[in-house]
Amino acid sequence: MNLTLNLISPKIKRELIIKQFYQIIKTFLAIVFLLSIFIAIFLLCAEFILQTNLVKTIDERIFVLKNNHQNPNQKIKIINQSFDEINNIQKKFISWSKILIYFNQIVPPDIKIYSFKNINDSTEIQIIAIAKTRETLLKFQENLKNNPAFFQIEFPFLNLISKKDINFQLKFKLDAEKIN
Repeated sequence: MNLTLNLISPKIKRELIIKQFYQIIKTFLAIVFLLSIFIAIFLLCAEFILQTNLVKTIDERIFVLKNNHQNPNQKIKIINQSFDEINNIQKKFISWSKILIYFNQIVPPDIKIYSFKNINDSTEIQIIAIAKTRETLLKFQENLKNNPAFFQIEFPFLNLISKKDINFQLKFKLDAEKIN
């Protein structure tokens, strides 16, 4: 037979329950206090960031206002320099779509090109491809040599060793002005 003895008086039991309740409230308030501190730190950081951005924006506006009162001749010089830069960029522009269409007309149907690279943003081109037969490859080489838009063709002799399924690589320079 199990007997449970309760040696604590009801008054002490109540005090223990109240003490436990106060302990829970104390823990809850400590957590709320810590959360308040973290939120305060976060808000202080946000305020610092906003003030920094405000100062930066004000500085930019002051700079713009100062620049708006510059000499008109100086503004015209700046605009002309911008136009010169744009003109230089347009001179360097290469219409790759036209070049690829033009190049596609030269390539025989039995040649598959896997890589068409523009080397160092210049007019030098490197091609990696495969030709079904040596005759097709020779025809392609002849087409390139007979075309005035392509010059300084580097066609390694090793490309002609195999008779069929020839993996080859070649380099050439391009004169984009001679392409229609």
